[in-house]
Amino acid sequence: MSQSQPFEFRSPHGIRKIESQTRSWNGITVRNIVHYPDPGKAWHDISSHETTVAIVLGQVGGYCEPRLNLNRPTLRSRFDVGHTTFVPAGMTVWGYTDGLQSVRELRMSFAPKVPESILGDDLDSAKTDTPVLLLYDDKMARCAELLAEECQEPQVVAASTVRA
Repeated sequence: MSQSQPFEFRSPHGIRKIESQTRSWNGITVRNIVHYPDPGKAWHDISSHETTVAIVLGQVGGYCEPRLNLNRPTLRSRFDVGHTTFVPAGMTVWGYTDGLQSVRELRMSFAPKVPESILGDDLDSAKTDTPVLLLYDDKMARCAELLAEECQEPQVVAASTVRA
Protein backbone atom coordinates (compact mmCIF):
# COMPACT_ATOMS: atom_id res chain seq x y z
CA MET A 1 0.00 0.00 0.00
CA SER A 2 1.20 3.50 -0.72
CA GLN A 3 0.36 6.90 0.67
CA SER A 4 -2.57 8.55 -1.05
CA GLN A 5 -3.33 12.19 -1.62
CA PRO A 6 -5.70 13.81 0.89
CA PHE A 7 -9.34 13.67 -0.15
CA GLU A 8 -10.37 16.92 -1.79
CA PHE A 9 -14.12 17.50 -1.50
CA ARG A 10 -14.70 20.17 -4.14
CA SER A 11 -17.32 22.94 -4.18
CA PRO A 12 -19.83 21.45 -1.76
CA HIS A 13 -23.26 23.05 -1.40
CA GLY A 14 -25.78 21.80 1.15
CA ILE A 15 -23.52 19.06 2.51
CA ARG A 16 -23.66 18.83 6.31
CA LYS A 17 -21.00 16.17 6.87
CA ILE A 18 -18.75 13.76 5.00
CA GLU A 19 -16.90 10.63 6.14
CA SER A 20 -14.12 9.01 4.12
CA GLN A 21 -11.76 6.06 4.47
CA THR A 22 -8.95 5.68 1.96
CA ARG A 23 -6.60 2.96 0.74
CA SER A 24 -4.11 3.06 -2.13
CA TRP A 25 -2.52 0.28 -4.14
CA ASN A 26 -0.31 0.51 -7.24
CA GLY A 27 -1.42 3.99 -8.30
CA ILE A 28 -5.12 3.42 -7.57
CA THR A 29 -6.71 5.31 -4.67
CA VAL A 30 -9.93 3.79 -3.33
CA ARG A 31 -12.21 5.85 -1.11
CA ASN A 32 -15.29 4.71 0.79
CA ILE A 33 -17.27 7.95 1.18
CA VAL A 34 -20.51 8.75 3.01
CA HIS A 35 -22.20 12.15 2.44
CA TYR A 36 -24.85 13.59 4.74
CA PRO A 37 -26.66 16.37 2.84
CA ASP A 38 -28.90 19.00 4.36
CA PRO A 39 -32.62 18.58 3.53
CA GLY A 40 -33.44 19.46 -0.08
CA LYS A 41 -31.01 19.88 -2.92
CA ALA A 42 -27.25 19.46 -2.47
CA TRP A 43 -24.25 19.00 -4.77
CA HIS A 44 -20.48 18.89 -5.09
CA ASP A 45 -17.91 18.65 -7.86
CA ILE A 46 -16.68 15.05 -8.17
CA SER A 47 -13.90 15.92 -10.60
CA SER A 48 -10.26 15.27 -9.83
CA HIS A 49 -6.86 15.78 -11.41
CA GLU A 50 -6.96 11.98 -11.87
CA THR A 51 -9.36 9.83 -13.88
CA THR A 52 -12.08 8.73 -11.46
CA VAL A 53 -14.80 6.10 -11.27
CA ALA A 54 -17.58 6.67 -8.69
CA ILE A 55 -20.07 3.92 -7.78
CA VAL A 56 -23.13 4.64 -5.61
CA LEU A 57 -23.48 1.81 -3.08
CA GLY A 58 -26.34 3.09 -0.95
CA GLN A 59 -28.73 5.97 -0.51
CA VAL A 60 -31.33 6.81 2.12
CA GLY A 61 -34.22 9.08 1.21
CA GLY A 62 -34.45 10.82 -2.17
CA TYR A 63 -32.12 10.27 -5.09
CA CYS A 64 -28.67 11.17 -6.37
CA GLU A 65 -27.22 11.48 -9.85
CA PRO A 66 -24.22 12.79 -11.75
CA ARG A 67 -24.71 15.91 -13.86
CA LEU A 68 -22.61 17.75 -16.41
CA ASN A 69 -24.69 20.88 -15.76
CA LEU A 70 -26.17 21.53 -12.31
CA ASN A 71 -29.39 22.87 -13.84
CA ARG A 72 -29.97 19.96 -16.22
CA PRO A 73 -31.02 16.54 -14.83
CA THR A 74 -29.44 13.44 -16.32
CA LEU A 75 -31.85 11.46 -18.51
CA ARG A 76 -32.56 8.17 -16.79
CA SER A 77 -35.17 5.53 -16.18
CA ARG A 78 -33.77 4.20 -12.88
CA PHE A 79 -33.22 6.05 -9.61
CA ASP A 80 -31.87 3.19 -7.51
CA VAL A 81 -28.37 2.57 -6.21
CA GLY A 82 -25.61 0.85 -8.12
CA HIS A 83 -24.91 3.36 -10.84
CA THR A 84 -21.34 4.00 -11.93
CA THR A 85 -19.96 7.28 -13.23
CA PHE A 86 -16.71 7.61 -15.21
CA VAL A 87 -15.10 11.05 -14.86
CA PRO A 88 -12.05 11.83 -17.05
CA ALA A 89 -9.22 13.69 -15.31
CA GLY A 90 -9.91 17.42 -15.01
CA MET A 91 -13.52 17.24 -16.28
CA THR A 92 -16.23 18.79 -14.11
CA VAL A 93 -19.05 16.42 -13.21
CA TRP A 94 -21.44 17.29 -10.40
CA GLY A 95 -22.76 14.87 -7.81
CA TYR A 96 -26.35 16.08 -7.26
CA THR A 97 -28.84 14.97 -4.61
CA ASP A 98 -32.41 15.88 -3.75
CA GLY A 99 -34.11 14.77 -0.55
CA LEU A 100 -31.35 12.42 0.57
CA GLN A 101 -30.45 11.75 4.17
CA SER A 102 -27.21 10.01 3.17
CA VAL A 103 -25.41 8.50 0.20
CA ARG A 104 -22.52 6.04 0.27
CA GLU A 105 -20.17 5.67 -2.66
CA LEU A 106 -16.91 4.08 -3.62
CA ARG A 107 -14.58 6.34 -5.57
CA MET A 108 -11.50 5.04 -7.40
CA SER A 109 -8.92 7.48 -8.74
CA PHE A 110 -6.20 6.37 -11.11
CA ALA A 111 -2.74 7.95 -11.26
CA PRO A 112 -1.67 8.99 -14.78
CA LYS A 113 -0.74 6.04 -17.01
CA VAL A 114 -2.34 3.48 -14.65
CA PRO A 115 -5.42 2.86 -16.86
CA GLU A 116 -3.10 2.24 -19.83
CA SER A 117 -0.95 -0.16 -17.81
CA ILE A 118 -4.03 -2.13 -16.69
CA LEU A 119 -6.00 -2.17 -19.95
CA GLY A 120 -3.20 -2.06 -22.52
CA ASP A 121 -4.55 -2.30 -26.07
CA ASP A 122 -8.13 -2.58 -24.80
CA LEU A 123 -8.06 1.08 -23.76
CA ASP A 124 -9.72 3.30 -26.34
CA SER A 125 -8.01 6.65 -25.73
CA ALA A 126 -10.68 8.46 -27.77
CA LYS A 127 -13.31 7.37 -25.23
CA THR A 128 -11.32 8.27 -22.11
CA ASP A 129 -12.01 11.96 -22.67
CA THR A 130 -15.79 11.43 -22.52
CA PRO A 131 -17.68 11.07 -19.24
CA VAL A 132 -20.07 8.17 -18.76
CA LEU A 133 -22.74 9.41 -16.40
CA LEU A 134 -24.93 6.41 -15.66
CA LEU A 135 -23.93 2.79 -16.08
CA TYR A 136 -25.71 0.06 -14.14
CA ASP A 137 -23.73 -3.16 -13.74
CA ASP A 138 -24.45 -5.52 -10.83
CA LYS A 139 -21.00 -7.16 -10.99
CA MET A 140 -19.28 -3.78 -10.82
CA ALA A 141 -21.45 -2.74 -7.87
CA ARG A 142 -20.60 -5.97 -6.00
CA CYS A 143 -16.87 -5.47 -6.65
CA ALA A 144 -17.19 -1.91 -5.33
CA GLU A 145 -18.87 -3.24 -2.16
CA LEU A 146 -15.90 -5.56 -1.57
CA LEU A 147 -13.42 -2.72 -2.09
CA ALA A 148 -15.40 -0.51 0.29
CA GLU A 149 -15.19 -3.23 2.94
CA GLU A 150 -11.43 -3.36 2.41
CA CYS A 151 -11.23 0.40 3.03
CA GLN A 152 -13.02 -0.05 6.35
CA GLU A 153 -10.63 -2.72 7.63
CA PRO A 154 -8.13 -1.48 10.21
CA GLN A 155 -4.80 -0.82 8.59
CA VAL A 156 -1.94 -3.05 9.72
CA VAL A 157 1.09 -1.14 10.96
CA ALA A 158 4.47 -2.86 11.01
CA ALA A 159 5.58 -3.56 14.60
CA SER A 160 8.84 -1.72 14.00
CA THR A 161 6.95 1.55 13.41
CA VAL A 162 4.80 1.41 16.57
CA ARG A 163 6.16 3.30 19.58
CA ALA A 164 5.06 2.74 23.14
